[in-house]
Amino acid sequence: MGKGTVVHDMCVTHNHLVVLKDSEIQAYNLIDLTLAQIIPVEKGSPFRDYGIDDNNIYLIQDSVSEAKKEACSMITYLKETPTEKLLNSLLLEGRMGDAKKVFEQNVSSKKGVSSGKTLSVEAKMEKFNYDAAWLLLKNFKLKPAMDFFLQINYDPRELLLLVPDLIDIKDAKDKPKKILKDFAEEKIAELGNIDEAIKEGIRTITKLVEEKRAVLTSKHDIAKEISTPVVFSLTSFPTPAESKGKLPTIKEIMEIIDTSLIKLYVEQRMTKELQLFLENTPILKYNPEKIESYLAEKKEKDKTFLAQCCQAFILERTEKYQEALTAYK
Repeated sequence: MGKGTVVHDMCVTHNHLVVLKDSEIQAYNLIDLTLAQIIPVEKGSPFRDYGIDDNNIYLIQDSVSEAKKEACSMITYLKETPTEKLLNSLLLEGRMGDAKKVFEQNVSSKKGVSSGKTLSVEAKMEKFNYDAAWLLLKNFKLKPAMDFFLQINYDPRELLLLVPDLIDIKDAKDKPKKILKDFAEEKIAELGNIDEAIKEGIRTITKLVEEKRAVLTSKHDIAKEISTPVVFSLTSFPTPAESKGKLPTIKEIMEIIDTSLIKLYVEQRMTKELQLFLENTPILKYNPEKIESYLAEKKEKDKTFLAQCCQAFILERTEKYQEALTAYK
């Protein structure tokens, strides 16, 4: 605690060891006794009393009134920051390790909100990672957001709902009130170039959809398990209980993923990725009608030639070589 420093008193809350000193209050993490916070206090006489009430701390300190030049007592009231607010603040500051410590301290004994039953440690960690991922994504902290998403069994449809101009997904019980563009506009002071931020956001969504496809194809034979239901840990789409046991199948999810990836590659002019995806992926489950309609519209509006390339790649894949040649006309 520092050589030669005077400690007047100490007290313990359920999360911290609080040390009272002349000019500051130090809070130490009870798990590993690392210094979590330093709170400067008004100069004056040492603390002569304190009290703790439901994790709030009251400090009584003798002082001198500057106006009246007479002795007085000063009460300092320290209120514990709500867990959710503290977690959000730590995550946005990039203090992932500290956020995890706070989570482990504060949530270990709390109950599930929806059922009232105590959640398992794994379920609580999944919820923490899910909330952290979405908080960071909406604030365009894209690299740490992706790291948190990759720790959970996320639903790719939720991510695709953020780009509704590109993707048409139905059945979400809670469609987002805000999309990626809205979140970027809210952060204009921090982001500066909104268009560039949105592009980076869409690129992150693309990577996460690619990753989910890789996970599903590694776990399932998508050629044979087309009717196998897919379960996501946390999602805004109907749960088994809400949908009377009806879950999306491998076929349905893969169709959404593959159709979306083709559109995302075209929109971002990712020619190399598009070609590799269409030529080297053994089994594709995209919706032919939706892609055909999309490409036809895109060819009229966009003169970058990529829509024609995409159409040609698809025709070549289906061995319609003569039609592939005419796609460039």
